[in-house]
Amino acid sequence: MVKLMRRPTQNIANQCADFAGQIKDAVGNGSLVDATMQAMLVELGINRDRAITTPSNKMKTLLRQWITSIQNVRSVPDVDENSNEESSDEDSQDSASSPNVITYNFPYDKLLNAKEIEAMLVSRAGSALRKGELPGNLQHPTKKDQRILVLQTIDNDASFQPARYSNEVDHDPLRDAIVSGIVSKAFLRPQEGKEKSAAKLGHQNEQKYLKQYFKDGKEGKVPGVKPLCIQRCGMAMHGDKSYVRDSADAIAFELKNDDDQAAVEDDEIEDYFDPIKSHLVECKSRSGAGYKGSLRQAKNIRSIVARELGHGAIAAIARGDPVYLEVSSSQRDLIERLIPTNSERIQILHHAFTYGRNRTAFLVGDPHGTVMFGLIVTFEQDLLRDYGLLLDYLYENGLNLFYGETIDDLPVDLVEDILMSDSNLKRKYTLDDFMTQLMICRECLPDSPSKVLHPIPECSMNVPLDYALWNSSKGGSDTVTRFVWNCLPVLPVKTPQTALVARFLMNYAVLFHRTSQSIGGTKKPDIGEDTIESIRDRNNKRQPFHKTMSWLHSRLRQSAKESRERNALSSSNIPSNANNDETFLQEEAPRYNRRQPDA
Repeated sequence: MVKLMRRPTQNIANQCADFAGQIKDAVGNGSLVDATMQAMLVELGINRDRAITTPSNKMKTLLRQWITSIQNVRSVPDVDENSNEESSDEDSQDSASSPNVITYNFPYDKLLNAKEIEAMLVSRAGSALRKGELPGNLQHPTKKDQRILVLQTIDNDASFQPARYSNEVDHDPLRDAIVSGIVSKAFLRPQEGKEKSAAKLGHQNEQKYLKQYFKDGKEGKVPGVKPLCIQRCGMAMHGDKSYVRDSADAIAFELKNDDDQAAVEDDEIEDYFDPIKSHLVECKSRSGAGYKGSLRQAKNIRSIVARELGHGAIAAIARGDPVYLEVSSSQRDLIERLIPTNSERIQILHHAFTYGRNRTAFLVGDPHGTVMFGLIVTFEQDLLRDYGLLLDYLYENGLNLFYGETIDDLPVDLVEDILMSDSNLKRKYTLDDFMTQLMICRECLPDSPSKVLHPIPECSMNVPLDYALWNSSKGGSDTVTRFVWNCLPVLPVKTPQTALVARFLMNYAVLFHRTSQSIGGTKKPDIGEDTIESIRDRNNKRQPFHKTMSWLHSRLRQSAKESRERNALSSSNIPSNANNDETFLQEEAPRYNRRQPDA
């Protein structure tokens, strides 16, 4: 209906109005479930995350506003369009010449926010937005009202076709949607303020959560889990699917029992003789005053876990002890209450699928590093198999463009449009940055042409060769800059000359600082254990740069004072009439101009 109402004839508008009336009746009598209304809002252009979190009453209000806009252009009776048919096929395809085409303005301002309008304009206009080839006079809209005007112009202009959707390019909406999701998540969004502090606190508490989980498992407080050890793990890749990767917080190893041995299938006979089994562990730290992902929400969920376990768990909460609950993926309603965030449910499922396990421990703790509750989630084999089919579907319909032998089929224009449409990505990354990182990742794959046999390096180590050569040959300029920025010189008169001289003086100060650190060290370096980094770290803690600058400042002032005293002392030996330059020269001139007698 959304597509049909773009430049519709009167009869099409009447048909859509009839369908809209049926939707309005379904909204009124409550026969539409929330999931259906959320899907309809997404089709209207509302962000998926916003649609999921929108209350039912608000969703009904938004749908009614859209329905009203369609019903307002309805005409009774229908218009007879047969009399206006064109004899030429070419003319019949151009609906702009049809007198029955009516003007319908989609209620962008009532349904969508500024970011959603910007995203819709990018998806509708394509590269024409970047190239300045939009219909109408407004080529570079930056405000919400301007973008709405351009969208309405596109809706009513049949001759407009975005460059990437032209006949020369194979347009696949499913592929474009998958590529859009990949590119928009290719670079991590920089965190600032409270988000950065919360993420840092979560990383710091992971080790504490894992230690407590191991201790509680040893003491029998975790149902069905008696860990032998818990190991931190880095990036992992599925054995059969190189495009499936995962980074769990830890993996817990434990001994198999008789039930585990009996559950081994015939095609997994080699696992029968393996006495060790394992499961993945995911840690979440809850803090802050907001409701979503907050400490208050975690306490409410802990109460739900306690009610599921019984009175003993309620007493454990009163003592401040964590509570643990075993839950199966078949208990869908319970899992949605215990893990209300969709991304976290998919995350633990992805852990289990990538490692080929069927269990994941989900630990939730407070800001102080104490586990509040834990969920031992067991996934059914049917769910894991269906999840694998879903990943295969995504790979075959768009993800394979990034993993093929060549990248010739990659829609570069679409990638660039996505980067330019995201305000966070546009400020930091370009198409060249994305393509460079893509080529580096392709070279690190096990089945790449270079046949890499080592583990995939850290992301910070993935730099182009030109950058790496520059980093190796430029010397310690970054270290000098860091020292100088920690103690910025304040110039009373700032000109290019004074700034240059000040920088040279600060460079000499850094050299003096490094020399004094080496000379003033009291502990002799241990060749077997110490490294350059450990020695520098020890020296920086013992004598930081600001202490060296303070010492230089006091020493230079003392030298200047002594110099002034010496000058004052030497000036006292000059005759008093030396202040009169003319008299001094007249009296002293004969002495200095007296000729020596001839030999």
